[in-house]
Amino acid sequence: MTSFSEDVLFSNSQTQGQNQLGDGFSVSVQGARHVRNDTPCQDSSLYLATEEYVFCGVADGHGDKKHAMSHIGSKLALDVAHPILFDALRSLTQPISQRDWPTIQSNIEKRIRWEWNCECKRYMGEQSPTGEWTQELLNFGTTLLATCHSANGTLFFQLGDGDIAIMNDAEEVQFIFDEDDDVTGTITHSLCRPFEENVSKCTLLKLPTDVRMVLLSSDGIRDCLQGDRNRFSTILPWLNSKRDDDTDTLNKWLYSISNNGNGDDISLSIHYTTTNNDLSGVLPNGNA
Repeated sequence: MTSFSEDVLFSNSQTQGQNQLGDGFSVSVQGARHVRNDTPCQDSSLYLATEEYVFCGVADGHGDKKHAMSHIGSKLALDVAHPILFDALRSLTQPISQRDWPTIQSNIEKRIRWEWNCECKRYMGEQSPTGEWTQELLNFGTTLLATCHSANGTLFFQLGDGDIAIMNDAEEVQFIFDEDDDVTGTITHSLCRPFEENVSKCTLLKLPTDVRMVLLSSDGIRDCLQGDRNRFSTILPWLNSKRDDDTDTLNKWLYSISNNGNGDDISLSIHYTTTNNDLSGVLPNGNA
């Protein structure tokens, strides 16, 4: 494998922020294989803190020739997701039944798909696009993992592979969603797939008071760890211990994982919570 070089352009995108709910950051690192092949980082990540909410997101563009614009598609996925999830979170202020939740979840996914289709078409030059699927959207294929935190709770959304996990004061790690049996290897759900609906996972939680860290990760790190979730869970305590380190240290560590693994891009979005959450209100489809 190519040895580590100080000249490598590690960070494709990086954001950070802070408000009364906590602080955090996001980072996308170009994978070692993409550096060697001189191809762009297909991942995008976002950490956005406003006066009302915190948004964390990662998106993994598929990157092959069939999805040649996926580095654009991943960014557009995050651009459309954060206002949609906040609107949904703001409206979910009352107890929601098991019966009603599937409809709410389906509507969130449909709206994200529709708006993403529109933004991809605008990128291609359409002046007044609709969100109906067209063949050209395959070029932009991407996954999407996102959370939105507010005083109402935390809304979690996942479409495609990757991981969303929380860690408490005792450094115990819990994954928000179970693994999909139909998402393995290079097979994953995608925003670009025609006629694919209701494949996302979504839940609204009031996080326990001892939760201190929420992490979203594209599949890059876990694929470099042979897909082992137990090994992947050990990175949360490590990241927490390096919280005050400079970003270059993290970027180089992520690149070394990629370089010693499968060479894929890696994206993280991390929220360190300082809010006093209560234990009331857990909605369907999550593990927490």
